[in-house]
Amino acid sequence: MPDPSERNERVLSCYPMARATARKWKFRRQRVVDNEDASQEAMVHLCHAADVFDPSRGLAFSTLAFYAIRGGVSRARKQILRHGHAALVFDVAGDDDAPPRDEAADLARLHAALATLRPRHRLVMVLRFGIGGERPPMTLEEIGAELGVSRERIRQIEAVALERLRKLLAG
Repeated sequence: MPDPSERNERVLSCYPMARATARKWKFRRQRVVDNEDASQEAMVHLCHAADVFDPSRGLAFSTLAFYAIRGGVSRARKQILRHGHAALVFDVAGDDDAPPRDEAADLARLHAALATLRPRHRLVMVLRFGIGGERPPMTLEEIGAELGVSRERIRQIEAVALERLRKLLAG
Protein backbone atom coordinates (compact mmCIF):
# COMPACT_ATOMS: atom_id res chain seq x y z
CA MET A 1 0.00 0.00 0.00
CA PRO A 2 1.56 3.31 -1.04
CA ASP A 3 2.05 6.28 1.22
CA PRO A 4 -1.33 8.13 1.37
CA SER A 5 0.22 11.45 0.32
CA GLU A 6 1.89 9.82 -2.72
CA ARG A 7 -1.34 8.05 -3.63
CA ASN A 8 -3.32 11.30 -3.40
CA GLU A 9 -0.71 13.11 -5.48
CA ARG A 10 -0.95 10.44 -8.19
CA VAL A 11 -4.75 10.53 -8.20
CA LEU A 12 -4.84 14.33 -8.40
CA SER A 13 -2.24 14.41 -11.17
CA CYS A 14 -4.33 12.07 -13.35
CA TYR A 15 -7.77 13.43 -12.43
CA PRO A 16 -8.13 15.54 -15.62
CA MET A 17 -7.16 12.50 -17.72
CA ALA A 18 -9.77 10.38 -15.89
CA ARG A 19 -12.56 12.85 -16.67
CA ALA A 20 -11.48 13.22 -20.29
CA THR A 21 -11.22 9.46 -20.78
CA ALA A 22 -14.66 8.94 -19.26
CA ARG A 23 -16.18 11.57 -21.56
CA LYS A 24 -14.67 9.97 -24.63
CA TRP A 25 -15.42 6.37 -23.79
CA LYS A 26 -18.79 5.84 -25.46
CA PHE A 27 -21.03 6.60 -22.50
CA ARG A 28 -22.68 9.58 -24.17
CA ARG A 29 -23.19 8.03 -27.60
CA GLN A 30 -25.79 5.57 -26.41
CA ARG A 31 -27.04 7.76 -23.56
CA VAL A 32 -26.31 4.97 -21.09
CA VAL A 33 -24.82 7.21 -18.39
CA ASP A 34 -24.26 10.95 -18.18
CA ASN A 35 -20.81 12.56 -17.95
CA GLU A 36 -20.90 12.94 -14.17
CA ASP A 37 -21.64 9.25 -13.66
CA ALA A 38 -18.96 8.25 -16.15
CA SER A 39 -16.48 10.49 -14.32
CA GLN A 40 -17.36 8.85 -11.00
CA GLU A 41 -16.82 5.42 -12.53
CA ALA A 42 -13.47 6.62 -13.91
CA MET A 43 -12.43 7.94 -10.49
CA VAL A 44 -13.16 4.57 -8.86
CA HIS A 45 -10.77 2.91 -11.30
CA LEU A 46 -8.19 5.71 -11.00
CA CYS A 47 -8.12 5.25 -7.23
CA HIS A 48 -7.80 1.48 -7.64
CA ALA A 49 -4.88 2.02 -10.05
CA ALA A 50 -3.21 4.29 -7.47
CA ASP A 51 -3.59 1.56 -4.84
CA VAL A 52 -1.99 -1.17 -6.95
CA PHE A 53 0.70 0.94 -8.65
CA ASP A 54 4.22 -0.42 -8.19
CA PRO A 55 6.95 1.96 -9.47
CA SER A 56 9.53 -0.83 -9.46
CA ARG A 57 7.81 -2.47 -12.45
CA GLY A 58 8.99 0.35 -14.74
CA LEU A 59 5.54 1.47 -15.89
CA ALA A 60 4.46 5.09 -15.69
CA PHE A 61 1.47 5.64 -13.41
CA SER A 62 -0.39 7.57 -16.10
CA THR A 63 -0.19 4.54 -18.42
CA LEU A 64 -1.55 2.19 -15.77
CA ALA A 65 -4.24 4.70 -14.83
CA PHE A 66 -5.35 5.20 -18.44
CA TYR A 67 -5.79 1.49 -19.10
CA ALA A 68 -7.47 0.91 -15.71
CA ILE A 69 -9.93 3.76 -16.36
CA ARG A 70 -10.65 2.77 -19.94
CA GLY A 71 -11.15 -0.88 -19.03
CA GLY A 72 -13.30 -0.11 -16.01
CA VAL A 73 -15.54 2.36 -17.82
CA SER A 74 -15.90 -0.03 -20.73
CA ARG A 75 -16.87 -2.92 -18.41
CA ALA A 76 -19.36 -0.71 -16.57
CA ARG A 77 -20.95 0.38 -19.85
CA LYS A 78 -21.31 -3.22 -21.02
CA GLN A 79 -22.72 -4.25 -17.67
CA ILE A 80 -25.31 -1.46 -17.78
CA LEU A 81 -26.32 -2.34 -21.33
CA ARG A 82 -26.63 -6.01 -20.44
CA HIS A 83 -28.21 -5.90 -16.96
CA GLY A 84 -29.33 -2.34 -16.27
CA HIS A 85 -28.02 0.11 -13.67
CA ALA A 86 -28.83 -2.11 -10.67
CA ALA A 87 -26.00 -4.43 -11.75
CA LEU A 88 -23.49 -1.67 -10.98
CA VAL A 89 -24.54 -1.73 -7.34
CA PHE A 90 -23.23 -5.28 -7.08
CA ASP A 91 -20.13 -4.40 -9.06
CA VAL A 92 -19.36 -1.52 -6.68
CA ALA A 93 -20.46 -3.34 -3.53
CA GLY A 94 -19.24 -6.83 -4.32
CA ASP A 95 -15.94 -8.63 -4.63
CA ASP A 96 -14.16 -8.42 -8.01
CA ASP A 97 -12.83 -11.97 -7.66
CA ALA A 98 -16.19 -13.54 -6.84
CA PRO A 99 -17.61 -16.18 -9.22
CA PRO A 100 -20.65 -15.32 -11.40
CA ARG A 101 -23.83 -14.88 -9.38
CA ASP A 102 -27.44 -15.95 -9.64
CA GLU A 103 -29.33 -12.79 -10.70
CA ALA A 104 -32.59 -13.71 -8.93
CA ALA A 105 -30.74 -14.33 -5.67
CA ASP A 106 -28.80 -11.08 -6.15
CA LEU A 107 -32.00 -9.09 -6.58
CA ALA A 108 -33.49 -10.67 -3.45
CA ARG A 109 -30.33 -9.81 -1.48
CA LEU A 110 -30.33 -6.30 -2.93
CA HIS A 111 -33.94 -5.66 -1.93
CA ALA A 112 -33.30 -7.05 1.55
CA ALA A 113 -30.22 -4.82 1.92
CA LEU A 114 -32.12 -1.79 0.60
CA ALA A 115 -34.83 -2.39 3.21
CA THR A 116 -32.24 -1.81 5.96
CA LEU A 117 -31.24 1.63 4.64
CA ARG A 118 -32.72 4.88 5.86
CA PRO A 119 -35.74 5.89 3.74
CA ARG A 120 -33.94 8.79 2.07
CA HIS A 121 -30.88 6.66 1.26
CA ARG A 122 -33.10 3.90 -0.12
CA LEU A 123 -35.00 6.42 -2.28
CA VAL A 124 -31.76 7.86 -3.67
CA MET A 125 -30.49 4.37 -4.56
CA VAL A 126 -33.78 3.36 -6.19
CA LEU A 127 -33.92 6.57 -8.24
CA ARG A 128 -30.22 6.54 -9.07
CA PHE A 129 -30.06 2.97 -10.36
CA GLY A 130 -33.67 2.49 -11.49
CA ILE A 131 -34.11 -0.42 -9.10
CA GLY A 132 -37.53 -1.99 -9.36
CA GLY A 133 -38.04 -0.91 -12.95
CA GLU A 134 -40.74 1.60 -12.06
CA ARG A 135 -38.62 4.53 -13.24
CA PRO A 136 -35.54 4.83 -15.42
CA PRO A 137 -32.21 5.58 -13.69
CA MET A 138 -31.76 9.25 -12.92
CA THR A 139 -28.72 11.50 -12.76
CA LEU A 140 -27.52 13.13 -9.55
CA GLU A 141 -28.87 16.44 -10.78
CA GLU A 142 -32.34 15.05 -11.57
CA ILE A 143 -32.62 13.40 -8.16
CA GLY A 144 -31.45 16.59 -6.47
CA ALA A 145 -34.10 18.61 -8.29
CA GLU A 146 -36.81 16.12 -7.32
CA LEU A 147 -35.80 16.04 -3.65
CA GLY A 148 -34.97 19.75 -3.42
CA VAL A 149 -31.28 19.35 -2.59
CA SER A 150 -28.03 19.83 -4.47
CA ARG A 151 -26.37 17.30 -6.75
CA GLU A 152 -23.46 17.21 -4.31
CA ARG A 153 -25.77 16.27 -1.42
CA ILE A 154 -27.22 13.43 -3.50
CA ARG A 155 -23.68 12.26 -4.28
CA GLN A 156 -22.91 12.23 -0.54
CA ILE A 157 -26.08 10.28 0.26
CA GLU A 158 -25.29 7.83 -2.54
CA ALA A 159 -21.75 7.32 -1.20
CA VAL A 160 -23.04 6.57 2.32
CA ALA A 161 -25.71 4.21 0.96
CA LEU A 162 -23.22 2.39 -1.28
CA GLU A 163 -20.82 1.96 1.64
CA ARG A 164 -23.62 0.53 3.77
CA LEU A 165 -24.68 -1.79 0.92
CA ARG A 166 -21.06 -2.82 0.40
CA LYS A 167 -20.85 -3.92 4.05
CA LEU A 168 -24.22 -5.68 3.99
CA LEU A 169 -23.65 -7.49 0.69
CA ALA A 170 -20.06 -8.51 1.44
CA GLY A 171 -21.08 -10.50 4.52
